[in-house]
Parts: sequence; C-alpha cells; structure tokens
Amino acid sequence: MLLLTLTACAVGPYADTPTYKLAETRTTAARQLNEALAFDAIGVSEVAADELKLTWHEYRNITAKRKQLIDRELDFRKIYSIGRPEQPGELWELNVYASGGTVTFNFKEGEDAAKAEAALRRLMQPLTEAEQKAFSNS
Repeated sequence: MLLLTLTACAVGPYADTPTYKLAETRTTAARQLNEALAFDAIGVSEVAADELKLTWHEYRNITAKRKQLIDRELDFRKIYSIGRPEQPGELWELNVYASGGTVTFNFKEGEDAAKAEAALRRLMQPLTEAEQKAFSNS
C-alpha cells in the first residue's frame, strides 16, 4: 500500500514540481516571499511583504502598446487556498485564491514559484497567541 502511494506521487501532475519547506516563523516566510517575487516574478515590482500582508505594483496591459501600473495588496488572512505551481507554457504560474479574486504570479523558475508557495502557505496560517500579542503591540 505504501509503495503504491509513493509511486502515485511520483507519477501525478505535480511530479516535476519543486517543493519548498514551510518556514518556521512568519518573519522568515515574509522574507522568502519578498525574495521570490522580487527576483523572479514577471510583471511585478516594488514588492513589500510583512507578516500580515503583501503589497506590490503590477503592470497590466491596457492595449497592445500601453501598460498601466496598478497598486495591489493581499491580506494573508483572506486567502482561501493556494494552487501548486504549474508550468503550462514557458513560465511557472502560482494561483492564489483570496476573497477579492484570484491572483496569478508568473515565475521564470519553478524553485522560486515553490518558494513563494511555501511562504504564502505559512503566512496564511492563523496567528498564534504570541504572534497576536507581538503584532498588536507594534
């Protein structure tokens, strides 16, 4: 039975998807998310993640020749789920399902997409009592 489970994991649709270990603290996860988005995400700039939310600037195409810079914000407490990174074409896609809609981040490398996924999974976890006290005092 265990052998079948291990075999199925290696053959499934995510068999080639890199994985990244969850960070132990929210601070480390925020730093990892900053690194992954700032250095490898496509169309994203001015990334700033802290323990509670993520802000960034995103370029959106208005026409074939014009782009608009949009300020975006994501509250980690409003995330429903996070999809595993997928590579449907040349880029890796990471979908984040939140109360305001779906946010898709595109990455050049699968490792950075997995790093961002692990960081977001850690940051969407509820605050512990110690974290609540620390963030309410600051």
